[in-house]
Formats: sequence, structure tokens, C-alpha cells
Amino acid sequence: MPDPVVVPAEPLPELEVVIDLGDAPSLADFVSCAVALRATCEVGMMIAEAGYIPDSWWPSDVGDLNRQQWTGESFPSDILRVRRTALASPWETVLVVAADRSYVVLYGGVALIAVERILRMIMDWQTHRLELEMRRREIHTEPSENEARVDDVLPGSPVDNGEPETAPDINQAVQRFVYGNDLTEGFRPEVADQYVTHAITLSNHQILRVELQFGRSGADSADENPAP
Repeated sequence: MPDPVVVPAEPLPELEVVIDLGDAPSLADFVSCAVALRATCEVGMMIAEAGYIPDSWWPSDVGDLNRQQWTGESFPSDILRVRRTALASPWETVLVVAADRSYVVLYGGVALIAVERILRMIMDWQTHRLELEMRRREIHTEPSENEARVDDVLPGSPVDNGEPETAPDINQAVQRFVYGNDLTEGFRPEVADQYVTHAITLSNHQILRVELQFGRSGADSADENPAP
């Protein structure tokens, strides 16, 4: 029996990513970030194939029907598509799922959820680094160190509460993300080690926005032409 075709009203995921590559970024920087984003999507598909993501990852507007266990079955590698992209900085890309079969939609949705979580982990890590740097500058401008509160963050002493975003470096942030979310089956340690290079590439450029939305119709999300 052929796989059922998705009805137009099927809610589909759409992931928007905006990365600041700086003024007039080099072609090499753009290419390396594109490769890193592709690697992130590949990891997201690995997590989907493993058949499990934490319950806390599911958006509130996704019904229980779509929260199903996967069996490790292989799926097409090209199911994640680019709906639109703007090559200039900031680099804006919208990823969608190829919506021709129901199992592809569900699998692709899980993959995009995983991609969104990985990118948001890197963005949160960047935000924490920036906050620490701003605090260090504030402390350096204070008239006297003796006037600082006991719980102030001192220069060179980053706050570390064990969460990925507070890890001292992006390598530790990736490892904490994997083990903290029990992803060792879909995001194996050797895969995580290989992915660190791509996480570093993305962390070197500020991630301005990562937004995952559900609810676009199959017809709308399959449209490859950007809106005017």
C-alpha cells in the first residue's frame, strides 16, 4: 500500500535562522557557515532517526498525534528544503520539510525541532558570553574593587551552573547538550566530537534569531518561490 499523501491542512514546520556574518563577509565565511548549518541539519535527522526527543522540546501547538516514537528507519536525506534565503549579512534562511508523504512530514518535523534546539543552544551560549563580557567591563570601570558585592562576577571568572549555555567553551556546551538531553543514541559521542568544529564556526558569528513555527499549510510550505 502506498504511503498516504499529506492533506493540504497538515501543519508543517518552518524554521527561520538569522546569522550576523558581519559587514561584507568573505565568501569563505559564508560557505563555512552554510556547511555548518548543513551539518546541524544532518545531526537533527540523526536525532529524528533515533526515535526520541525530550518531551520538553515539542512546541505547545503540536498535538499528541505527532509525538510518536521513531524506529530508526532510514529516510531521504533531502527532505529538508530551503524555502528562501538572503545571502547578504545578516544571512536569513527559512528551512521547511518536503511535504509529499505523511511519514516524511513527521520525521522532518522532528528533525527541524532538533535543529532548532541545537542552534538555540549555541545562541544561548553566545548570549551568556556577551553578558559576562559586559559585566567584566562594568567591574573594570567601578571606582574601587572593595565596593563590589560578594556575588559579583569577577573578571576571568565565568559563571558555570552546569547548563550548556554557561559552559566555559562551546565544546563543553555541545557535550552537556548531548548528555543533558539524553541524546547519546541519536547524537553519539563521536558525532558530537565531529560536530564541535561546526558549532565553533556558528558560534563565531552571532546568531540573531532562531524561530520554529508550525501551522503552515502543505501548499504554502511547499511553495519554493519567496513572497514578494
